[in-house]
Amino acid sequence: MTDRNIKKYKIKCLNCGRIFDVPYCRKDSAKYCCRKCQNYYQNKYLGGKFKKGNTYGEYKRTNETKKKNSSSLKGHKISDFTKKKISDKIKKLWKDGKISGLTGKQFTKDHKDKIKKSHWANQPNYKKTLNPLFKAKKISDTDYSTLFNKETKKIIFERDNYTCQNCKKRGGVLHCHHIDYLKYNTSLDNLITLCNRCHGKTNKNREYWKKKFSYNHKEYSLFLGRFQVPEPHDGHKKIIDVLLKEGKNVCIGLRANSGDKKNPLNFYSRREAFERIYKAEILSGKMIVIPLPDIKEIIHGREVGWTIRQIHLDKEIENISATSIRNENKKNKK
Repeated sequence: MTDRNIKKYKIKCLNCGRIFDVPYCRKDSAKYCCRKCQNYYQNKYLGGKFKKGNTYGEYKRTNETKKKNSSSLKGHKISDFTKKKISDKIKKLWKDGKISGLTGKQFTKDHKDKIKKSHWANQPNYKKTLNPLFKAKKISDTDYSTLFNKETKKIIFERDNYTCQNCKKRGGVLHCHHIDYLKYNTSLDNLITLCNRCHGKTNKNREYWKKKFSYNHKEYSLFLGRFQVPEPHDGHKKIIDVLLKEGKNVCIGLRANSGDKKNPLNFYSRREAFERIYKAEILSGKMIVIPLPDIKEIIHGREVGWTIRQIHLDKEIENISATSIRNENKKNKK
């Protein structure tokens, strides 16, 4: 690399008069500081060669001109200095997330199929046959909690100062990431701000990202039931209040229903009722609502690390029946 290629020369723009730097190879041909000045000057003084306000790509070259440009560049070798300059610029764009590392590359159909198969095979959450609820089409793997909305995301973004908590880049396209990868767990402690690029990285090595973002293991008291009412009745609320006063985290297990007369409400409507009443508890991480299969029996062998207990309430509250509430609602509608 010679000194003349590195040295910059000062040129004055014919249109605006601004002084700009050019390399040695353009010191005799450079006349304008930018394409806008070139278009304006040529349109005004050179007979309108370009349209007014023309930008890149608006002026179409003829096929003859394209052939001349192509033949003139044949055999032209790019210097090591120019190669390094182009490489550094592409690396910077890739680091800033403006381009992908695969930009411009095209894969064959067979290669795309191999990538697809290898990716989906390593994702346990997408093996729908492992969960009977997926198989019975009771729930979907893409369903989020109703509390995972714009309002909740705004709270997370403001808490994290609109900054990615992995690469510390502020602004840009931001995502709200579930640390434990459970889409129905919308507690604020389980949500974190990530940029578009870093959020894509979290699809692999999930245990690593859980530890990195300080995922805290929690223990819950499981409250299992059908909850076939438009909203939790006083008996449900009383049991939940008792558990919360004891300082325990509550897990509401909604049993899958068959959609018959005894079970008219689906999973989504029941979950939404709990999220509407216990919004503060869910966002604070004290409560979580999850789907479960239609469990008829709980069995355990030798002593285990959990217990089964019954919370005794007043007779008036224990006599409350979800079936009678549904029947009264039907009569009132008629």
